[in-house]
Amino acid sequence: MKRFLLYAIFLLLNTLMAQGQGTVRGKVTDAVTGEELIGATVVVKNSDPRVGVDVNLEGDYSLTIRTAGPVTLVVATMGYITQELVVDPKGGVAIQNFELREGEGKELVELEITRKANKRTDGYLDRIKANSATSFDFISRDMTLKTGDPDASQAVRRVTGVSTVGGFVTVRGLADRYLVTAINGGRIPTLDPLTNNLRLDLFPTGLLDNIIITKTASPELPGDWSGAFMSLNTSDYPDKLRINVTTTLGYNQNSTFKTIVTAQNSSTDWLGRDDGMRAIPDGVPADQEQFPIFVEPTLYQQLGLLGYGATLDAYGILPTTPGFQTTIMGTTAVLPHLLLTDLDLLAPGLIYDGTAVQNAVDAYNSTYNLAYFSPTVNAELAELNPKFNNKNWRVKDAQGSPNFNTSLTIGNQLNVFKKRKTPMTLGYLLGFRYSTDTDYDGEATQERTGEATSATDPSFDFKGDLRISTISSGWNAVGSLSLNVDRNNSFSLLVMPNALGQNNARYTVFLKPSVSGETFASEDQFYEQRKLWVYQYGSKHFIPAWRMKVELDASYSDGDRDILDLKTVQYILPPPGEPISGVDGALLPPSRIYRFLDETLFDGRVGLELPLSEDDRKLRKLKFGGAYRNDTRENLQTYYTVLNAPGPEQWENPSQFELGPGGGFPSQYFPFGTFKDNDIGILKVWAGYVMSDYAFNSRIRVVGGLRAEHTDMITDILRFYENGVAPDDPSRGTVGNNAIGGAAAAEPQPAVPGTIDQWDLLPSINFIYRLKDDELAPMNLRLNYFRSLGRPSFREFSVVQQFDYALNATVFGNPDLKMTSIDNYDIRVERYFKNRNNISVSGFYKQFQNHIELLSTVNSGFTWRNADFSRIFGLELEGRVGITPSLEWRGNLTLMDSRSDLTFNFNGIETKYSTEMFGQAPYLVNSTLTWSADSARFSVSLSYNVQGPKLSVSNSELAPETARAFEMPRHLID
Repeated sequence: MKRFLLYAIFLLLNTLMAQGQGTVRGKVTDAVTGEELIGATVVVKNSDPRVGVDVNLEGDYSLTIRTAGPVTLVVATMGYITQELVVDPKGGVAIQNFELREGEGKELVELEITRKANKRTDGYLDRIKANSATSFDFISRDMTLKTGDPDASQAVRRVTGVSTVGGFVTVRGLADRYLVTAINGGRIPTLDPLTNNLRLDLFPTGLLDNIIITKTASPELPGDWSGAFMSLNTSDYPDKLRINVTTTLGYNQNSTFKTIVTAQNSSTDWLGRDDGMRAIPDGVPADQEQFPIFVEPTLYQQLGLLGYGATLDAYGILPTTPGFQTTIMGTTAVLPHLLLTDLDLLAPGLIYDGTAVQNAVDAYNSTYNLAYFSPTVNAELAELNPKFNNKNWRVKDAQGSPNFNTSLTIGNQLNVFKKRKTPMTLGYLLGFRYSTDTDYDGEATQERTGEATSATDPSFDFKGDLRISTISSGWNAVGSLSLNVDRNNSFSLLVMPNALGQNNARYTVFLKPSVSGETFASEDQFYEQRKLWVYQYGSKHFIPAWRMKVELDASYSDGDRDILDLKTVQYILPPPGEPISGVDGALLPPSRIYRFLDETLFDGRVGLELPLSEDDRKLRKLKFGGAYRNDTRENLQTYYTVLNAPGPEQWENPSQFELGPGGGFPSQYFPFGTFKDNDIGILKVWAGYVMSDYAFNSRIRVVGGLRAEHTDMITDILRFYENGVAPDDPSRGTVGNNAIGGAAAAEPQPAVPGTIDQWDLLPSINFIYRLKDDELAPMNLRLNYFRSLGRPSFREFSVVQQFDYALNATVFGNPDLKMTSIDNYDIRVERYFKNRNNISVSGFYKQFQNHIELLSTVNSGFTWRNADFSRIFGLELEGRVGITPSLEWRGNLTLMDSRSDLTFNFNGIETKYSTEMFGQAPYLVNSTLTWSADSARFSVSLSYNVQGPKLSVSNSELAPETARAFEMPRHLID
């Protein structure tokens, strides 16, 4: 109630202060090109003294009217027809835009008034798209409100040629290294060790105005993409005080109020962060070299611990005395027998009685057993072993919750320093969003088959039923400030924190690969938490003397991604009703995996623009500038395996991990990895470009130029990098000869760094021909060529191995990878209609040199290789039709075909073959039907999405033409 009272008081004060004056705001643009008319004047007619302002770099103006009642505004600039319009802000804020037409300075006879150019609407983006130098597609905030998509990963799948896999995206069949994702044009880290692709489910649509997916390049854009340059553009501040609250409650028929498999949760999972329940316990070493080794004391050590060290010394008994450790089992050695009498296990008169001595020895072994001495001999290990949470090994059943999403945004625009001749304009936006989501598949299936290659490598047939769940909770916030100092200078700042936590669980029942036909169960669980802070600065300046525009942008991101307590439990599945007796020796031992990834990225850009004509009405300009990017990532891994593991039901007993009397021979933790599992990656990119945007006439426009990029990239084992160990130093040894988490071991590889140091020249040209020269309903033909590149990710380029949860296998990098070079060709015909309908047809062809493919290896691991040759071509159809004033249909279809040629050399035999490209779907279909009742502010949308089968694991070096894995189509209806 207090909050509502404070808000009411604020509104009342705001109203009282505004009485007697008002504000008119809006944009002034060219009616044909949509370009901002910087320097145009907006004045109150016949005002004395003069009341007016100049249009700033954004094309915006804000004019304070200090008199009550309507006034006449006059808008003018050289070479354009002057407009006059009567407005009345009525003590508040009135939004009025002006579109000026070329003329001889005569008064306008016909007046055209438009609404404010809103970056979240389809209309605004359609106009920008029609006049853009490059081909792009988009999804607007207004559209996401209709479809109900809560985050960017679900929203972008509506876009032509875009498909998603979880929170990851492919565009035109290209994923990973061939996509770039940015926030407001600034690069941000991917926070994923196995992909260059950014998880878009980290970013809510409620804090975005639009998502623009650029498919053809110009030199001002980065050069390391081919599929798309995707920019998530945060919400702009409004022209007047606006408070928006959005809440979504979602029902999923597979999970909501249904029984699902899940893992234990901590008290702070709902905030997207673990409370420490899954952390490595304090004081437990992460490195194998620092972990205490379990010691089994010899008889000499045992007697010494029992207080007979002086007696042993007196008789000259040493730890190396031959036969001493076995004499206690005989009847001839006197000393051990005497000690048995001191321990009251043997009567003094029976020291030569073989039967009595044997009974005493048996009594000794049962009383002073291994557990008796372990707390002393293995004191450090006895302290570490119980520190782990040993009660959460098993997955469990629970009831799924509804999906929930809520967001709040507050924004306004204010005039500050009003005593200046031209008041400054300060805009702000504050936003917050919280969400929780449950994904569950209770009927998943998995099959892996292979033929025998030798007598020692028999055929196998894995057929499994899976239950899989992911419970996500997270929050996002955004705060932005924008200051327009005058018509020539503006500044903006943005900070955007994000946090997301995901509790993952998987229960699998597999047919055991043996003649007996036994089945085994696998229980897997882990928690993934991600945190990302994005800081951005931007400024725009206009230098009148040179008629030059200058744009400065800088983005700094700091993020981390932690995989906490990835536990794997496998056991033979007993008959129904019978307990699990133990772990089969042929299956993987229980393990716990921890992974900590920290990444920082700085992306700075400067762009300059000069007109190539004295006539500002003609679109002829020269652009040039530069960029610098520094991306640093550290990836730390820790693996623990459990030795002497019993059946899972016994793990619930804490004494199973306690060293002490009565504990028998308990389970023990042992770190499986070494310092060679930790790596660092550093990427530095310097770039410069020059380009021209030249309109020969109203129909023909050519945009082209050259971009040069220098790549300086290194990946290395962290300790070797920090200590400056030379690449050829013998101490580096190898990596990959240890299995991780019990998975199949990768082939040992030399522990060498990966390095790239090279320049690339990237030309591009865009030809636009206006087939129909109508400013409201144009028809364009676009022809484009650009050269781009694909850099291997840090993970792909690093020799370090990792266990992948999805592949359920070891993945190791390849420092010998080469950068990919791509030639891109595009053609598009697009037609816009005055009723806002549109249709477009696009064709594309891409040819790759050194395309990088993910392959399964002969030892059941996975790695990356360069292909000999790769290509992809496709066709895109897109349209939007207003069937009735209230009913609208929009849809798109993408057809693609790809091929990759690879060469394998196995046991000296060279094999060449062709296959589809990794992650490429042969077809994509999107369709959305929306009915809106504007008077009731109500809309209903029905959406459909399907993606063709995608190659998810490329090929095998052992059976390249048969050992492939596909992700099958899923028909999604929202």
